[in-house]
Amino acid sequence: RLKGFYKDSNKKAEMSKRFSNIQDYIFEYCNFGCPYFVLRHLSKQEVKKLIEEVHPSDVIDDDNKLQDVKIKPTIQDTEH
Repeated sequence: RLKGFYKDSNKKAEMSKRFSNIQDYIFEYCNFGCPYFVLRHLSKQEVKKLIEEVHPSDVIDDDNKLQDVKIKPTIQDTEH
């Protein structure tokens, strides 16, 4: 299920729906040990900044995906 929270700086949001209370929500409404993830909507400026920070080495070249793959040859006995 999806649950929305607001920035702590949003004074119109109820205390229980502010970002700082996510941990309390998880303990109260989610089963112990259940997997969960937290998403945050990024503004256009944040996305632009993150894109500018990406280094060329972080981008996978579609033509050379196996560039850094190292395969060690092994000898296996096929006779049993």
